[in-house]
Amino acid sequence: MQTAQSQPPYGFVFPGKGSGVFGHFFELCGSAGHYLYETPVPRPQAQHEAGRWALEILAALHKAAPRETPEWDFDAVTACFAAGEASLTTDWPGSFHRYRESPIRDHLGLALYPVGPVRRATYAGSHTFALARKTSDRALALALLRHLTSREAQLLEARLGTLPARTDALAAIRQETPPHTLEARRWDLLEQALEYAWFPPKHPRYPAVEAVVSENLRAFLRGEQSAEITLERIDREGQRAAEEI
Repeated sequence: MQTAQSQPPYGFVFPGKGSGVFGHFFELCGSAGHYLYETPVPRPQAQHEAGRWALEILAALHKAAPRETPEWDFDAVTACFAAGEASLTTDWPGSFHRYRESPIRDHLGLALYPVGPVRRATYAGSHTFALARKTSDRALALALLRHLTSREAQLLEARLGTLPARTDALAAIRQETPPHTLEARRWDLLEQALEYAWFPPKHPRYPAVEAVVSENLRAFLRGEQSAEITLERIDREGQRAAEEI
């Protein structure tokens, strides 16, 4: 928390690299009514009014955020907010247990994302599991997969904050959560947030395209390139990454 010797809390803290900064840009474009990609091949279309607006918002937020933001990933943002050094942040549901165990646990509030010019959009997805064709011990791998997707494993993750994919695990965590608590309100908000899920495309080249987007956004936040150059490079380099074989 703030002391006489410390600086006032930052405004909104967010990741400035990797999937974190990409996700915020993707959401901002979505909240302005623009899906960033062509489909089924994920060619970016960032040279759009929504893309320009999204960069303006990121630049404004960065002014009230730590100078080191372009070097920060999710864990650095969580640590900053959990220490009471920032007023607002966004985070994955699975990080909630870190806030419950932090100095801000008695000062924590929760809310849905704000509505953008067109809608509310939340970067969404989930971890998935698969068996490789050349798995040496297929029975053991299958047993692990069944464990990871079991009600018990999903409920364990839900108790740490994750929104479980299994509906029976979700029903169980809702039942064991005391009513009229911050945790109960969080489950209400998470279920509401499902209405605003904004999914990236499914494509083998998607990770490479996301990397292009995030690296250009990072360069923009560092002041190394203008907004127009950033959007142009996202489109040009992203198309190349999407189409590489």
